[in-house]
Amino acid sequence: MLLLILEIGLTISAWQRGWKGWALLPGAFALAGGYMLGMVLGGDSSVDFFSVGIIIDILCVIALIIMVSKRAVSMHLRKPQLSMSKVSIFARP
Repeated sequence: MLLLILEIGLTISAWQRGWKGWALLPGAFALAGGYMLGMVLGGDSSVDFFSVGIIIDILCVIALIIMVSKRAVSMHLRKPQLSMSKVSIFARP
């Protein structure tokens, strides 16, 4: 339950840092991975199921921490490589 609260908080933080819809992907992958893991094991509550689920959650939290630590840069906010102020149409000899 604690990891779920941590994932929700990190998702909100990543959303606010500019990741928008990309911030939802780690949680979606973790949810889909847990669902498929439950289907494969058939509801068997063994230690292997629990440990793999914890690893999936930890990977989700790590991905969200990376997203929160780096601000997303959208394409229209990037600075152009060549500025028009530096380009002269009149060549000097």
